[in-house]
Amino acid sequence: MVGLGFNPNARTDVIEAFANAPNSLVDNPDGLKGITLHLQVDEEYLDVTAFPNGFTEFDAIKGDHFGTIAEPRLQCRDTRSCTDR
Repeated sequence: MVGLGFNPNARTDVIEAFANAPNSLVDNPDGLKGITLHLQVDEEYLDVTAFPNGFTEFDAIKGDHFGTIAEPRLQCRDTRSCTDR
């Protein structure tokens, strides 16, 4: 759906939030704060979908769209168990 992609301002906010995470939370070996986040934005315009049964429907869609189009898709039975198809 057009217009529902990842907002560029929100993307910047997320990257900055990870970069500013205190070392007390991330425990970097060098003692510095933050996590360098590299986002791969792909398939920004998926249909808006309701999940009335919780993660059952979500996992099926996630399995079809997790990763980029160029990467192999994953088959996920639940949020803890994903394997290559």
